Amino acid sequence: MNITNLTKVNIFVFLTKLLFGSIIFFIPLYLTGIKLSGLEIGLLLGIFSISGLLLSLPIGISSDLLSSKKNAIFGFIAASIFLFGISFFNQFYLLVILFFIGGFGFNATWVSLQTIMLKSEHGKKGEGKKVGKYNLFFYFGSAASFFTAGLFLNFYDYQTFFRLLGFLFLIVAVMAFSLKDAKRTKVKIEEYTKGFFTKEVLLFLIPLVLFTFHWGAEVTSYTLFLKQAFALNTFETGLYLSIPVIFLGIVAYLGGKWIDKKGDYKKLFAFAILISGIGHITMIYPNLAISFTSRIVHEIGDGLAMTAIVYWTAKLFKKDKIGGHASAITTITLFSQFLGSVIFGPIGESFGYGIPLAISGALMLIAIPFVLHSKK
Repeated sequence: MNITNLTKVNIFVFLTKLLFGSIIFFIPLYLTGIKLSGLEIGLLLGIFSISGLLLSLPIGISSDLLSSKKNAIFGFIAASIFLFGISFFNQFYLLVILFFIGGFGFNATWVSLQTIMLKSEHGKKGEGKKVGKYNLFFYFGSAASFFTAGLFLNFYDYQTFFRLLGFLFLIVAVMAFSLKDAKRTKVKIEEYTKGFFTKEVLLFLIPLVLFTFHWGAEVTSYTLFLKQAFALNTFETGLYLSIPVIFLGIVAYLGGKWIDKKGDYKKLFAFAILISGIGHITMIYPNLAISFTSRIVHEIGDGLAMTAIVYWTAKLFKKDKIGGHASAITTITLFSQFLGSVIFGPIGESFGYGIPLAISGALMLIAIPFVLHSKK
C-alpha cells in the first residue's frame, strides 16, 4: 500500500502523542508522590517548557535549512533518554537536567513534524483540511494516551510505565527513517526577522499568549485538581482526560473544513476562545458531572482554537521560511506556558488547584477583543 508522506507525518504525530501526551499531566502526581514541593514541580515543568523555548527556534530554522527528519529522530531519542532517566533517578538536580532533555525531545519532534506538514502541498482550498487532519491525529493520540496511561498506571508503577515508553520511543525513532524530508531552502538568517516583526504578527501574538497561558495552569494543576476535588484514581483520571480530547480532535478536523469553506479563521478563533475560557472556569465546579461536561466544552474550544492558530500561522508566513517562523511562534507560546507553570504551581499548592484553572480561563476571555481587533 502506497502511503503518502503527509499520512506518515500524521501517523508519527499520533504515535508521539500516544507515548508522550499523558506524561505532562500525570507527572505532577508522580512528582508529588516522591515528595517534591509545588514550587519544585512548577520549576521542573517550567524547565520542560523553557527547553523548548530556547531550542524550538534553532530547530525550526535547521528544519528549513538542513533536515526536519533528522531533527524528529533526535527528538524521539531525547524523549527516550528523558523517560528512562526519570524512571531511575529522583534527585531534584538530576531531574532538572532530564526535564530539559525531555522538553527538547518533545518540541524537536513537534516542530519538525509540523514543518513537514506545513510545507506539504495540499491545494489552496485544502489547507484548512490538511491542518485539521494533522490536529485530529495529534489529539486522538492524546486521548489514547490518557486512556492507556490511566489504565496502565492502575496496575503498574510509574517506573515501569516510564521505561516502557522509553523503549517504544526508540522503536519510533527507527521507524522515522522512512519519512521523506521537507523541502530544504536557502534562506539567510536575517530574512526571518524581516518577516516576523510586523504589525500583523504582533496582532496575532497578543491573543495567542493570553490563550496559551492556561497551558501552564493545566500542567501544574489539572490532575492534582481532579485528585483533590473528586479523589479520582489514575484510571478514572485517564477517562476524565481522554474522552473530552476525542471531542477536541473531531472539532479540530471539522474546524479546518469550515475554514476551507468560509475562510474566516479569526472569527473561528474568537469563538473558540470564548467557549474554551468558559469551560475552563466552570470545570472547577465541585460536581463531577458538571465539571466533566465543562471540560468537554473547554476541549471543543481548544480544538477549534488550535486549528485556527496553525492556519493563521501558515497564512502569516511564506512556506520557504515556515519552519523558522512557526518555531518562533512555538517559542513564544512555550514562554507563556513556562510563566504559567512557575506562577500557577505555588498558587495551586497554597490556595487549591482549581484556582489556577479559573484564573487562566478568565485570562483567555481577555484575548477575544484582540482577535476581533485584528480583523479590522
